[in-house]
Amino acid sequence: MATATTMDTKNGGGESPLAIEDHISKRPTIHGDNSRGVTVELPASYDYLVQLALSSFAMEQPIRVYRNGKILVNRDNYHEILGGDTLIIVDAGGRKVDVRDLFVSTYDRDFNAKPLPPREGPAAMEPYSPSKDTRDFKSTTQRDYQKWPLEKRGLAGEPLPPPKSLPFTARTSNQDEYKPYKLEPREAAAPVKYESPSVPFNATTTNQDTFKRWPLEKRAAYDAPAEAPKSLPFTARTLNQDEYKAYDIKPQRHPEPVAYDAPKVPFTGTTTSHDAYKKWNIPRKVYVNLVPADDAFISRETGKTVGDYLDSRS
Repeated sequence: MATATTMDTKNGGGESPLAIEDHISKRPTIHGDNSRGVTVELPASYDYLVQLALSSFAMEQPIRVYRNGKILVNRDNYHEILGGDTLIIVDAGGRKVDVRDLFVSTYDRDFNAKPLPPREGPAAMEPYSPSKDTRDFKSTTQRDYQKWPLEKRGLAGEPLPPPKSLPFTARTSNQDEYKPYKLEPREAAAPVKYESPSVPFNATTTNQDTFKRWPLEKRAAYDAPAEAPKSLPFTARTLNQDEYKAYDIKPQRHPEPVAYDAPKVPFTGTTTSHDAYKKWNIPRKVYVNLVPADDAFISRETGKTVGDYLDSRS
């Protein structure tokens, strides 16, 4: 299998930028499995990037990071990474990353499948034989609520024998109090003839004494005009009339406008809001794509990046 040594990206030999770009474009490209890639914010340093790659993928150290699959990333050229770049992560295991390794929990690591010894076959079944014990295993409900014998009932429609009963000789308090007493017959008295009184009735009621027929004055004719009532002149004044009098205001002449003289001392004062809420410089976030390598790995014997990517030129 072909091997490739680590190539420096610094312009130490005095080459022009166009020559460097042409040299980089001719390098073999390491490809990654984009289905396992993740988009993250670019860490502040190269060491943080390595830790992020190890925590995102199940890989073995040491690892190498290739910018867009061509340029080896290190602490010196780490600042050259731009937003949207794809960082291919190559590990020393020489194996592909299973997507299940990205979501392995502590439960899956601690409680994995353990080898179990083979089980013995089931014992031979013995034929069933009923128990010879004659003890009574009934419950208290079965003993108390048994099927008791009932007398045979007569056919429907036959008259039932009258129930046997004793004569009722008791008396109520109502019967003792309200007895049928014997009453002797009486003769009706002769009617008395009515004689009206000869004394006249002169009494009156309070209503007659109060509501008498009083004499009324004769009203004037309907068409006759009513006489106007006599009244005194109204000379009173209100507080509003006393306060808001008609004062004699003389016209005044409008003064000539005075030209505005701006102050020559500059205003340098600030408010507490200006001091507290300043315009801070917020660093712009850079997002990159971390993708595990699919056709390259780090050789344990030589420490070089090797793999099938050396056979293709793209």
